Amino acid sequence: MFSIDKEARRVVIKFDLQLANVYVTDPGQLPAWAIDYLGNNSPYFYQVKEVFRRQLEEKLNEAAHAVDAFVLHSLLFNNTDAVQMKTIDVQADMISFGSISPRLTTFAIDPSEKLLGYGATHTFTTNPVVAGLKWSVSNLDGSSTGAGQIDADTGRYTAPGVDQIGGTYKRVKVTATGTGSNPHVSKALVTIAARAVTLNPLVQTCQASDSQTETRQFTANSLSGALKWTVIGDGRIPENANPDRTNVYTAPTKQDVGVSKRSFTVDEVKVTNTATQQTQSSFVVVTHDKQNLVLNMEVQGTNQAKFSAKFNGQSLDPTWGLFPVTGAGSIDSTGLYTADSKSVHQFVIITARASMGDFFLGDAFSIQALPLGALPEKPNPEVAQGSLDGLPQI
Repeated sequence: MFSIDKEARRVVIKFDLQLANVYVTDPGQLPAWAIDYLGNNSPYFYQVKEVFRRQLEEKLNEAAHAVDAFVLHSLLFNNTDAVQMKTIDVQADMISFGSISPRLTTFAIDPSEKLLGYGATHTFTTNPVVAGLKWSVSNLDGSSTGAGQIDADTGRYTAPGVDQIGGTYKRVKVTATGTGSNPHVSKALVTIAARAVTLNPLVQTCQASDSQTETRQFTANSLSGALKWTVIGDGRIPENANPDRTNVYTAPTKQDVGVSKRSFTVDEVKVTNTATQQTQSSFVVVTHDKQNLVLNMEVQGTNQAKFSAKFNGQSLDPTWGLFPVTGAGSIDSTGLYTADSKSVHQFVIITARASMGDFFLGDAFSIQALPLGALPEKPNPEVAQGSLDGLPQI
């Protein structure tokens, strides 16, 4: 049974165990008097039932207290009017009945939640349409910096640019305020995505196809419109994805590695929104042979890392490079990499290539996530448990 504690503003669960029964699973192992003592309608049975009921209510009410039924005020009735909860019941889903202020019928922003890409525009309206409204936009913390722009009279909103999002998305609230001395207010939640087109994963490795065809799977989506897939490189991918928005990349044929060729190549998998021409790219590092160089990295803060290379345990002074070439930072001749603090990239590929005189030693690559971060130290190996008080070793 479910009820509402109006003072605590919580859902309360109670149990009626009148139909509960006690069953003895193996009566043949008990004397008759014990079966009678444990059976239904015995004093012991009522004691057990009461303890069981109390424990059930205690445990389930602890969980139920995490459900604030009055959150409906902000989720369903997104305005400043009052919601008075009266009853609540749970079958498969929670259902609640209550009353609200008649002012709720004045107007509400429609839709109450909106997803937009960076820089996109949308004109908000209310249901019903009301004249003379004033529109405003702000971040969830109440500040206005980087929240985008909205026409105070028309409700036409322009989302902030990607450089103002500072992550994969940000959320702002759009407010419509009515007229009068005590104006009615309605609010909508707007989510701005840093990528109008999503593509995952952003980077991965794959062996070149040889006797066996090597493949990798991608997924992509967009806020609206169809997506066209292409590969810039030697690999291939179908132009159209599967119905579940997945697509399969096929690695190119294995190449001979020599002085003029690397042991790896990089293919760019690109998806393009055919309606907006917005694009998103992912990269596949295709390995054609083993790497002869061993690369090590030592993080120096969140913005720099020092790379070093060895061949057969001997330190080298290779030629360093990185990918993407622009926007991911820079690396000097000593292997000191400096990340671009304003970079929109989430990874960087560090490359090294070394020769000894006219003899080509080899090359290697290292994929690093951005921003840079030191990995936790490797834990010490567990010590085997020895004998204790004559017990055998485990």
